[in-house]
Amino acid sequence: MNLVANAKCLKLEDFDPNPTTRHSVFSVIIGGFFYWTSMFCTNQASVQKCMSLKSLKTAKLALYFSLLGLIAVFLMNFYTGLMTFAHYSDCDPLAVGQITATDQLLPFYVMDVFGHIKFMAGIFVAGIFAASLG
Repeated sequence: MNLVANAKCLKLEDFDPNPTTRHSVFSVIIGGFFYWTSMFCTNQASVQKCMSLKSLKTAKLALYFSLLGLIAVFLMNFYTGLMTFAHYSDCDPLAVGQITATDQLLPFYVMDVFGHIKFMAGIFVAGIFAASLG
């Protein structure tokens, strides 16, 4: 966290109320609330889950458990980004030509860190495909 804080990539203290600011505390909380409410409460899987349950109480309980899973996934994604940033803080693979686009960074990171484990690339690709189907 100190490396990210020193690089000033994570600005948790930006309380600028200007709506044109890219990432401030207000824009992330307010915008994130409306974005995740719409994504979480109106997507097909959530609506089908709630409609298939017998009572409103069980539907709320199912949504709360689903929310816990969503928070866990969000925190894992956040942590993965921080780990990748920390690993490549002294050498940008895009700048030195090891990758050609920023969306190749995570697979490159997995192969760079876990490439010595023979099955890790297959597990990673299988996980990506499984997540895209779910």
